[in-house]
Amino acid sequence: MIADLEEAPKIGFQLRDMALRRVEVERLGNLPDGPEEGLTIRFQLGLDRPSDDELGVELILRVSHNDILQAEISYRGLFVYTGSDDHPPTDSVLRSFAARVAPSILYPFIRETLASLVVKTGLPALVLPVLNFEGVFDQEAVVIPTVGGTGGEANGAAK
Repeated sequence: MIADLEEAPKIGFQLRDMALRRVEVERLGNLPDGPEEGLTIRFQLGLDRPSDDELGVELILRVSHNDILQAEISYRGLFVYTGSDDHPPTDSVLRSFAARVAPSILYPFIRETLASLVVKTGLPALVLPVLNFEGVFDQEAVVIPTVGGTGGEANGAAK
């Protein structure tokens, strides 16, 4: 069994660079006295492929809370394929990585940025839940751009 694992192609990605791309938080009103309802969380992926072994993934979060708050925050990560040159990642591997793994890496930074900025608006802390991105994006709908291309995207919502 171990011999089989040693012969299997090594597939991996490394985060080379990450940057906050957009942040906009607008306080529209005050919290009502009743229970908190009306929180909407939407996600979008933006993809680009600078080279054969690089995949850029931008995770965009849009949050609205009734007539109280609207926010949009996005982070972009540049991931480098660290596997064997003899076994480049397939589109299936890239789609899975873009839809599940990369958002799981970027989301905690978006979550912290939102929590920090909401408090600075004078509203009580808004801490988004920890998410498993397994079902947020339809992996088969993710379009991986060609090398040098941009424009692959997917939409999702927190469940």
